[in-house]
Amino acid sequence: MNASPPGLLKSCSLEIRPTDGAQSGTGVLVGARHVLTCSHVVGEAGRVDIFDADAARLCGATVEQRGDPEGADDLALLRLDEPLAGRGLIRFKDWAEGDEFVAAGYPENGLDYVNGTVQGASRYSGWIQFDATSTRQITPGFSGGPVWVAAKGAVVGIVTHRDVDSVAYFVPTAEILGFWPDLGVDQATAEQQQRILFRVAGKLARAEVRRAIVEAGRDSGWQQVTDDNAEDLA
Repeated sequence: MNASPPGLLKSCSLEIRPTDGAQSGTGVLVGARHVLTCSHVVGEAGRVDIFDADAARLCGATVEQRGDPEGADDLALLRLDEPLAGRGLIRFKDWAEGDEFVAAGYPENGLDYVNGTVQGASRYSGWIQFDATSTRQITPGFSGGPVWVAAKGAVVGIVTHRDVDSVAYFVPTAEILGFWPDLGVDQATAEQQQRILFRVAGKLARAEVRRAIVEAGRDSGWQQVTDDNAEDLA
């Protein structure tokens, strides 16, 4: 039997329905107007609809930022059309091997929960492996859902992909912080802080290179350089 999750986990776990009719997924409320989910949940959609555990539509949202759906940053940040009132915010913490968790998600039958244990770093760069220990398994619809560790009173990441049988993976807090530094966290290890700084610095450096390429192309007149193909040239 699955452990009873806290009310905060339920209120902050939202269903994400892309407006193009693609498979629904899950998101977690991380700010008054922001929801975090997986990049592969939203796909190429620019807009999604947000529903609560009672299947009531709350509002629409715009995909503000997205990472690589097959990479360590399989993440997407959604900006809500309007703030969601009366809902608290879940805190995030670092994971540890052996953490017992409850993952929330929206498979076909509505909001559901899976119990499991964190196993450790996986063969996929940046993802953490976990094993489901309850009869309920991670299925389509859980992607983007929070991985809640009761002993820490916090989320340690969001579900990303399922492997075989009871094995699945989540994107940990450290990767989420690199993607969106405004995330609310209770603690960050020195290693996490260093990874975040390197990642943010790398993004800033690439942005500067792209701007330089665009300016050089415009000055030279020999090639039409845009922000899009500057990414390839950089």
